[in-house]
Amino acid sequence: MFNNSSLYSFLIDTIKQHCVLYNFSLLQTPLLETDGSLRHNAITKIMDLYASGSPKQAPLKVFTHGPVFEQNKKSITAVDTVTIAAIDTKTIAIDAYFMIMLDMLFSKTLKLENYVLKLNVNNYADQEQLFDLLSFHSINYIVDPKLSDTKKFDQHLIFSFTSKNLKNTESFCRGSGWKYATDDHIRSIGAEITIDHLLLIAQDVANKFKLPQAPALYVIIPEQQEHNNVAIYLAQELQTQGLATDILMEPTPFIQRLAKANQWGA
Repeated sequence: MFNNSSLYSFLIDTIKQHCVLYNFSLLQTPLLETDGSLRHNAITKIMDLYASGSPKQAPLKVFTHGPVFEQNKKSITAVDTVTIAAIDTKTIAIDAYFMIMLDMLFSKTLKLENYVLKLNVNNYADQEQLFDLLSFHSINYIVDPKLSDTKKFDQHLIFSFTSKNLKNTESFCRGSGWKYATDDHIRSIGAEITIDHLLLIAQDVANKFKLPQAPALYVIIPEQQEHNNVAIYLAQELQTQGLATDILMEPTPFIQRLAKANQWGA
């Protein structure tokens, strides 16, 4: 049986490594919005800096990991998300390459099954060229004109990776292509991977992964309170040797502390 924390760490590390392989750079910045449009507003701020800067090295390829704060009528929900974006994309080929990158992550690297890429290209300038590029690289997709995004942007492309294994929502990755508000020549494409949803479907194939294993835990249980100093000394010696160690020094019966150590798998 796999450990959820191990699977979580594996997924995050794998996504980051995959982004780096495609020459995306990690962007670490505190992001907070209150209208549910965090990704686009955050990237718009980056685009503002990009548009005003000189010289420009297009496209600007970045990714972030952290909570997306979505507000509804009653509360604000933090959604654990990896956001990936390519800013100032010059060709349709970059849009296709972006979706190919995501599909490679899901199909080849994470070995996910039973998912599909949905596209809404109602406002896309050259749909056939995009379809040809995706088909040439064996990317399976379906066109869904009803696919929508709540983000208030001039979008020319909406896409979603969906899985039937998700009960409440089918999507585990959503994205779109849009134009910069003050400069129609700056086109961008981005996506959000919802980690909680990805965890749910990755559980079905977790046995295919080499998940990191937690180190063996050694627990010291002093029989008497006056033995605590010796226990601390011994723990430090073990930790110096790289061994995970804890001490149960609380004033509870020895048998209870022993049961606690057993629960920890020591």
